[in-house]
Amino acid sequence: MCAAHSPNQSPQYPSLRWTSAYRARLFVILLAMCMLGRAVPAALGDEDPDRPARYRARPTAPATRAGRVEPLPQPRPDRISITFTNVDVRDALVRIAQYAGVDVLLAPGATGSVSINLRERTPEEAIRMVAASAGLYVTKAQGAFVVGSAAEIQRAVTEFGLTEVVALQHANPADAVAFLAKAAPTVKAEALANAVSMTGLLDDLRKAREALRSFDIPTPEVPEKQDTVLVAVEKGNPEQIE
Repeated sequence: MCAAHSPNQSPQYPSLRWTSAYRARLFVILLAMCMLGRAVPAALGDEDPDRPARYRARPTAPATRAGRVEPLPQPRPDRISITFTNVDVRDALVRIAQYAGVDVLLAPGATGSVSINLRERTPEEAIRMVAASAGLYVTKAQGAFVVGSAAEIQRAVTEFGLTEVVALQHANPADAVAFLAKAAPTVKAEALANAVSMTGLLDDLRKAREALRSFDIPTPEVPEKQDTVLVAVEKGNPEQIE
């Protein structure tokens, strides 16, 4: 049953107290949304205004991956102490090369076995001593040690070495070539007219030049043989000599 209103009576509306509470709640909600909108960009980090919003956000403190620490290279030894007992010379030379960090080129003629005890030797000394114990020769070309027979070393230095002509003052060229074959086997020598052509590396040429200087000397003169004549002298009588 509905109550009747008189024409002079005002209609009923919600109370003013309830409307104020609704407005206050709406204001709190709007304020919270505004504060949340300001906090989100700060959390997302730096932004590039020229890029779309979905690409702009970047973390302010990206996680850094732990860097890998590379080990420091170990210095190569200046001296070598090693012992070989009935070991193939090629294996011995390769082991020295790996240990000392040097380059060693082995010619096909580098064969044989070695038994050697090395103490506090430089890499070059160790290589030369091991090669010598197997009857091989060593030369150094472009920073690498070349090991092989005398003929192989001469062929190698022909490609990498220099050629020098040394004039002879006293020695015969053929004799000088034969002498250099023993004194400087790593140098290729050829006889010329009153001279010798030498091909080899710089250090080997210097040694060959010094050896040839000691060979090219005047031949000592042999004094002529003098005949001695014995004359018999008779003893005379002093009284008969006037």
